[in-house]
Amino acid sequence: MQARVFTRERIGKLYDRVHASLLSKAGSVKDEEWERGMHYPTRWDPNFSEFMTVERLFRYPVIHFRFHLNQIRPA
Repeated sequence: MQARVFTRERIGKLYDRVHASLLSKAGSVKDEEWERGMHYPTRWDPNFSEFMTVERLFRYPVIHFRFHLNQIRPA
């Protein structure tokens, strides 16, 4: 259903906006803050860990997109 809402153009614009925001936020994280984190319910997403650090949260979009890429890649 989301493929009908998020066309290639819309998802491209959304990706660019989120990517720019993540780069901006990553630049503001202090060295001692990267290992801070919190517990996450793993039932929300199979790619979540029980404890997610700030570093892992910044890596999560790549993991998430790779997961979906494997779903849509032609056989």
